[in-house]
Amino acid sequence: MPSGESELWKQILEIPLVKEKMREQGYYTSTKSFRQMTSAFGAQMKLRAPKYLSIDFWSGQPTFLVKRRYYVLRTGKGKFALLDEKVFPRPYLSLQMTLAKELKPNISQRYDQVKRAFEESIQEDAVLERMHFLEIFEQIIADLFGTREYFVGPRGSRSSKFEIFLQNRNHENTKLCTYNGQEELDYSLWTEESVLLVEAKQTDKSTGLLDLGWHKLVYPANRFRNYKVSLYPTYFLRRKNEVHIFVFPRIKFYRSGILLNDAQAMEPKKIYRIRI
Repeated sequence: MPSGESELWKQILEIPLVKEKMREQGYYTSTKSFRQMTSAFGAQMKLRAPKYLSIDFWSGQPTFLVKRRYYVLRTGKGKFALLDEKVFPRPYLSLQMTLAKELKPNISQRYDQVKRAFEESIQEDAVLERMHFLEIFEQIIADLFGTREYFVGPRGSRSSKFEIFLQNRNHENTKLCTYNGQEELDYSLWTEESVLLVEAKQTDKSTGLLDLGWHKLVYPANRFRNYKVSLYPTYFLRRKNEVHIFVFPRIKFYRSGILLNDAQAMEPKKIYRIRI
């Protein structure tokens, strides 16, 4: 009775239809949930399905799949897609920090107690709010859009439905599936015409977290696709006492959905560094 992660994926890859689709087209999209598929061969899942399917970073992809140059994407409602990286380049970032622009925090000589509270608060939400106190977001908005006026917009989780497309190594676009599930927006900053859609991550280490999945940045954009604003995926990364903010090009929706592994879209247009 398989229970380990590697054994579960091994069993799935041995399903005749999965083998056929991976061989012939380089991908397989499930019509049943991960739990239903694994239950069919008597598996006992040690974790909930999202732990196997919702992979935020490339380094978190199942080792069993990566060794075969495969990867998994969550498609909603407990379903998933398997892809061959030799056919479809991975939709994960590989970020560099060498061209970052240094921003200097505006540290107020007043409000000592607020300053102390922020310095002692390491939660993700508090670090994001601290950027207002230090006038970092104001500097970024001015640099990007030529105005210092902005507003904090909606955030949070919601259910969305949209089509996912992938580009193969011959630069041909293929519809993978219709995504139908949860997506989450950590933060948003709005001017009258532009929006920064923020995905935030943090670690107490000084390395890592540069291989974020592009889906974490672009899935939340679907909720605003009919708004008359330009949408910019933005990655907020705190590592120890340093923050990097990566702002990517304006999102260009593809047909009725998102082209998930567009290499040009995944190259940041601006990188900012802040020492806190």
